[in-house]
Amino acid sequence: MSKRRPGRGGSGQEQPKAEPAAPFNNPFGALQGIRNDLAPAPPAAAPAPAPTASAPPEPEAGGVNEATWGKIVVGAEKKGRAGKTITRVHGLSPGEVPALTRQIKTALGCGATFEGDDLLLLGSLVQRCVDWLEARGAKRVVVSGGDRRAGHQRAGHQRAGHQRAGHQRPVAGPELVPARAELRAGQVVEIVLKKDQASGALTRGVLREILTRSATHPHGIKVRLEDGAVGRVKRCVTVR
Repeated sequence: MSKRRPGRGGSGQEQPKAEPAAPFNNPFGALQGIRNDLAPAPPAAAPAPAPTASAPPEPEAGGVNEATWGKIVVGAEKKGRAGKTITRVHGLSPGEVPALTRQIKTALGCGATFEGDDLLLLGSLVQRCVDWLEARGAKRVVVSGGDRRAGHQRAGHQRAGHQRAGHQRPVAGPELVPARAELRAGQVVEIVLKKDQASGALTRGVLREILTRSATHPHGIKVRLEDGAVGRVKRCVTVR
């Protein structure tokens, strides 16, 4: 049987371990007494959601805003184009010209490009281009330096002026021009020679040959007289 060595105390029993001494001058020791008297801490607030950037406004379809269109000038030109005619469109918004070039090329089925801020169509397409622009919402389209409707009115006034001034060749009324069936060889008629068409002077003679094949003619049946003169019959003469 083994013998137990005695400890330093002189007894054979083991000595209990001593508790560690409290730290000297503990700064938090005074707070331990009031810890239970404090109100519980409020729960932490949830973090605010990060702000999201607003989506930019969607552009107009095809990048074109017809509401900004003002005066648009459309005209055909051939100078400096090696004899080929193009249609130039001026006055569109500069940023819209590339998009409009693609759209009108598809709509009209023609070649199209742009030169600076102007849109160019290959061929004489003034009227079709004007109709297309007005259908898209263009308020004022000017053709060749003048309003299209005003241009038609001016042209009408010019035609009326020419008629009043006597620029057109005088033509006898239908009731005064005899039909082919009313003419026969040997008949005395009055004709207008080609050189007298402007003045309307009549030449009388005896009909020898009828040259017009149709039954009627608005300016008169063309005949040849016995003396060889050729003209259109304006009147049949009754010789007593």
